[in-house]
Amino acid sequence: MNIVVSTGSFKDIYSPIELCEIIKNSLESFHINKLTIKTLPMADGGEYSNDVLSNNMNHKKIFVDNVIDPSGETTKSYYIKLDNTSAFIGSSEIIGLPPEKEKLKNPLKLTSYGLGQLIIDAINKKFKNIYVGLGGTSTVDGGIGILQAFNVNFFDKLGKKLEPIGGGYFSGQDLINISQISSGISGLNLEKINLIPLCDAKINLEQMSIPNNQKISTNNQKERDFILSSLQNGVFSYAKVVEKNMQKKTKGIELNIFKKEFVGCAGGMLLGLHSLFDIKPVSGFEYFRKKFHLDNSINKANLVITGEGKFDNISLDGKTPVGISRIAKQHNKRVLYICGDIALPIKKSFNGFNCSNLPSIFIENGIDSIISLHHYYDQIKLPNNYVDRVEIYRNKNPEQLTEALRLFFNSYDD
Repeated sequence: MNIVVSTGSFKDIYSPIELCEIIKNSLESFHINKLTIKTLPMADGGEYSNDVLSNNMNHKKIFVDNVIDPSGETTKSYYIKLDNTSAFIGSSEIIGLPPEKEKLKNPLKLTSYGLGQLIIDAINKKFKNIYVGLGGTSTVDGGIGILQAFNVNFFDKLGKKLEPIGGGYFSGQDLINISQISSGISGLNLEKINLIPLCDAKINLEQMSIPNNQKISTNNQKERDFILSSLQNGVFSYAKVVEKNMQKKTKGIELNIFKKEFVGCAGGMLLGLHSLFDIKPVSGFEYFRKKFHLDNSINKANLVITGEGKFDNISLDGKTPVGISRIAKQHNKRVLYICGDIALPIKKSFNGFNCSNLPSIFIENGIDSIISLHHYYDQIKLPNNYVDRVEIYRNKNPEQLTEALRLFFNSYDD
């Protein structure tokens, strides 16, 4: 039996590289006759894209000192050299906060300034083609932090120059005050820069509520509704300013920026990038699909195993695992989908680890069987502290996943 294991991540718990290895180890423990396993960790422009790219392709890392993280602290970050003229910058690497900084996760107060610094560093190092992976971020600032790094100024409705509310760096709480954006970037010629956003989801601005909610720490539970409404009002207000500026460049062509695919991913980062570059965002998954020759690997398999931390509505909007299952369907390959948790309405279809009556939405997207580890975790008391929960997941998941896979293969008919 030939099995391809190609997954996304379990957010904050396992990278795609780690998850593929855990699944492989479980499969090998079953001593299946004539078993061949190929692991192909995948990315979509979101979290862990830097790691997956450097792991699969052995590209060089370019490190940058004194980069500003979302909370305004100075850190060291890096991006990937693809070739002498091209670089890849993963936004999650610098503007995504790790679990140990859970308390800081209030998107109203987080900035994308550091991503702007990395883009500028790549430009200064003479890279002409700059791929920016968008996803897995903690920020929802519409990219105004990026613009600040490029020395762009913002003005209120009276024409007064704005300063960041929190001091230092512009963040989500500043969006609502912006009525004008300055033109002209000092010191940089951007005309010959080809910047390609690789987006981890196709969501538009009106679909941002789910990912925005996931960016807010449980420590901010009492303020959650206020944060969400403030983010939406700020993003929508700023989007109108960006749309007006873009219409000037396109001679009044109707853009309907609120309905455009991809603009809602990574906290609305494309709004800022549209102000700097002539960009055409694309699916990050499709980029990595071609780069890693995913179709060739799937075509040789009897079974494809993919998965992610949680299956929900966003999973169907360009996320890696569903993209993999759709390709497998095109090649008439069976797919086992593994997740740590699943949206509440679908849980009623489960009997233990496995789904007893697969909803049509799975079948339509090429998923033949699904395993969810919620069967175990819904029966135990988990700590309220997010970091403590992550540690339990890391320690317990391999054991639970092995048991779930054992039950699956006991009834598997190839």
